[in-house]
Parts: sequence; C-alpha cells; structure tokens
Amino acid sequence: MSLKIALFWNLFPVWGFEEDSSDSESSSGEDIPLPPPSSQQEALQMVIAKTCRTEVFKDDNGKFLDLSAWTGVDCTDDGFVHNIMWRGVLRTTASAAEIQVDWLPPSVWAFDASDNGLKGSLDFTNLPRDLWRLSLSENRLTGEAELGQLPGKIAFVDIEHNRFSGSANLTLFPETLEKIVIGHNEFSGSIDITLLPKRMGWAYLNNNRFSGPIQFYLLPPALRVLMLQSNQLTGWIALSLMPPYIEFISLADNKFDPGVALLGNIGSYDFLEGIDLRGNNLQAAVTLRGLEVRSDLVWW
Repeated sequence: MSLKIALFWNLFPVWGFEEDSSDSESSSGEDIPLPPPSSQQEALQMVIAKTCRTEVFKDDNGKFLDLSAWTGVDCTDDGFVHNIMWRGVLRTTASAAEIQVDWLPPSVWAFDASDNGLKGSLDFTNLPRDLWRLSLSENRLTGEAELGQLPGKIAFVDIEHNRFSGSANLTLFPETLEKIVIGHNEFSGSIDITLLPKRMGWAYLNNNRFSGPIQFYLLPPALRVLMLQSNQLTGWIALSLMPPYIEFISLADNKFDPGVALLGNIGSYDFLEGIDLRGNNLQAAVTLRGLEVRSDLVWW
C-alpha cells in the first residue's frame, strides 16, 4: 500500500482501522475490517479530485453529495462502495485531467472509468484486494503496468487504448482471470503465453510492440479468442493443437518466418470462426500430415 493511502486511513484512528504489516491479513488470520463509509467518501473524492469533473458529484451549492447519491456509484446496504460505473462520466478535453486510482476504497468489486481521456498511472498493488472487474480503456494512462501484481480474485481486466509501456509478464496471473485486454498500448519485449490461467477465455494482446518467438502449445483449455496481430513477433507459426472451444486467432501483421504455418485438423474445431495469418509473407498453411490447408476459415 502506498504511503499516501496509509497516511490517509491513519487520519481516522477512532474507527479502529489498523493496517497490518502484511497488508493482507490481520495477526489473527482474519481479513482486515473495511474502513467506515464516511472515510470511503473522502477516498472517492480523492479519486476524482484532479479529473476537472468534480461538479458531476456536487449539489447546486458546490458541496459534494452524499456517496449514495453519486452518479455511477452503487453501495451495499451497509453503505460500502461496491460498484463504480463511470464510463464516459468523467470525459473532458482538459489536458491536465487525471484520475487517481490508488485511492479506491478496499470494498470496491467492480470499477469502470473507461472512455474518459484521463491521465494517470496504475499500480496494481494498490487496487482493492477483492476487485473482480477493472475497466480503464480509452484513457491516457502511462507508465509500466505490473500485470503480475493483479488482485488475487480479479476476473476481467481491460486497459486497452492507453499508453502503458514496458514488459508484460503474463505468467503470474491469478487463476481467476478470464479476460485480459491490453491491446493498443506500447508494451514491448518477449511474452510467454504457455502459463495463462486455465479459465482464460479471451486474451487481447494486439497492437503493441511484443517481439521475439512465441510458443502456442499449452494454451488454456477455455481459450476462445487470442488476438496477437500488429506486433513484431517472430519464429515459426505452429498451431497444431488448439484449445477445443477456440473461436478466433489473429497473428496477422507480425514478422513470423516466411514459409509454412503448421496447423492442426481445422475441421475438428466446432466453434472455429477464423485464423488470420495475413501480413506475414507465408507461402502455405499445412497440417501435421503435410497436406495444404484448404479452408475458408484460414487466411494467409
């Protein structure tokens, strides 16, 4: 937990909220109690303080509304913030507009602030531990996103169309993760997709700067969509054994070795809608038996 958040919660000692050094469990092994609702109000005000759109959450006198009346905020019966749906709500043309995700209350289960054009950074270690869904696409977020530090219960992550850079560790995802969308950023370096969670159904890694060879064996059995187009991947294309429910794979517009792509028996995949291999100067696509693949579902 960052220093500024720790200092913030320490402003409220009368509520008995004490941070354990492990930042995950109390000394008795029980979960740390959530801070009271009034402190959550202060935290959300910090989240939107620099967005240039605070008026959305104020009354006619310029005073912040009670949290239960905030646009897009859903609270539990006990008054704790559960869902925050701010897609487009904070949109502004102000170049300095920034969102401070680090201040999200620990009770938040789903957070969507996509399509707002906001600046900022993202430290996954400061996100709520029980966060299930995170959507921050279509913003101007920058810096490195430590994907190996995702909250342990998260299922959906969408941070596409931002300006994240650096490497992308895809080998330390929590087993709960079902969908990862990081396309249209500036991630670079090699990637390993052989250790994706078994539940992973959708992986959108397209339009980045990933490079180097990539292995396609050991793809998760639940995988339906794999998007890797518009990167700088190299090596041979070998898709001889694909997940049983696969629907679409795109490897278009990379730098794979020109020559032959090795595919399995296309007819054995009942849900397959297409395999896009265009833009790699391939000469043919063949099966394990060396037969040329002749299918309207394969484009090369």
